[in-house]
Amino acid sequence: VVATPIAELEATAAASRDGGRAGAAAILAARHLGRRAGLVGQLRWDSGRYANGTLASGEDRPLLRGVLTGSLGLTSRLSLLGELAGERRRDAGHASRGLVRLTFALPRGFWAAASLSRMLREAAPDTTEVLVTLSMALPGRATAEVHGATGSGPAAEYRQASVTRSLPPGPGVGYRFAARTGDGAIVDAELRGQDRYARAEVLHHELDPWTGARTSYTSAQVASGLVLLGGRIHPTRPVEGSYALVQLEDAPGVRVLLQGQEMGRTDARGDLLVTGLQPYLGNRIAIRDSDLPIDFRVDEVERVVAPRQRGGSVERFRVARQLAVSGRLVLDVDGREVPPEWGEIAVEVPGRRAASPVGHDGAFWLEGIPPGTHDALIRWEGRLCRFAFEVPPGAAGIVDLGRVRCVQLL
Repeated sequence: VVATPIAELEATAAASRDGGRAGAAAILAARHLGRRAGLVGQLRWDSGRYANGTLASGEDRPLLRGVLTGSLGLTSRLSLLGELAGERRRDAGHASRGLVRLTFALPRGFWAAASLSRMLREAAPDTTEVLVTLSMALPGRATAEVHGATGSGPAAEYRQASVTRSLPPGPGVGYRFAARTGDGAIVDAELRGQDRYARAEVLHHELDPWTGARTSYTSAQVASGLVLLGGRIHPTRPVEGSYALVQLEDAPGVRVLLQGQEMGRTDARGDLLVTGLQPYLGNRIAIRDSDLPIDFRVDEVERVVAPRQRGGSVERFRVARQLAVSGRLVLDVDGREVPPEWGEIAVEVPGRRAASPVGHDGAFWLEGIPPGTHDALIRWEGRLCRFAFEVPPGAAGIVDLGRVRCVQLL
């Protein structure tokens, strides 16, 4: 995949061997998606004996297939889509299809669409279809649709109603319920759900549900996976595409987002395996810093990663539990204890300098001080003083040093 300023280009090649018969296939695609217009084209070639998991080398297949789709936003509410497709099959000859579709956004979350399609086939009669659709957005990312179609050819006269909720990228539930009357009457029910460890689905399909010729089948499936990454085995739902292990040290329960969609929360060790990343493309991974405790330092909340196909990476976000040291300073000046108000206190720690102004009555606050013994230097009205303090191992939150006497140097 190559991204250019004009379009995204993609090339794919494959080879197969089935029962001693060799085959090959290739795909070339280009995509240009602009703010008001888009154009997508794809050309696929299969040899006469190419095979994969669902296509045996002896079966009929398109030897050459091309699709060109264009979209245009005519107004803020009206859009136009056109599509041309053609294929040359090994055994069944050639076929072509043209489609024009108008979509209009109505108030209150309604959409209306009308399309006209024409299919020409060498081995079957030509068909024409007119389809009208009314859609409505429902709460919880669900959509209700009503379709009506008429035209020539088999299964051309029908009415259909459906309610659909897509399965989210992260943990959640999706479903689809549809009923169709007329030619090719069906009833479909699909229920899918997933969490960070597995994905499950139940499907039910009925043909001719309104007649005595009714037939049906039901299927159920549960799938999971294991990924070895970052020195640990991570149970996960099925891995599709690429993945990344997000690590937030000692930060459980933090939400992780992929392209703005919640993918789950970090476990007790601060880890979450995120699946479904697009290989070789930029994937935006972010964390909800509002889920972190108040004593955590946050250096970054988002990064872009581009893993290889079916590969993964370890993404350690720069967040850490932060210690704060507070107290109240006093300084001996001509036999009197004076707070060095509005001075500055500084401590040298590995890799940086922690500094803070001294407040009213000598109060100070230093963040990011690691455990150990430290020397603090105070500057106040041309004077210098210092004191030593210790942060015990395992300390968390705020370490209050209480009243601290500063020894004057100058």
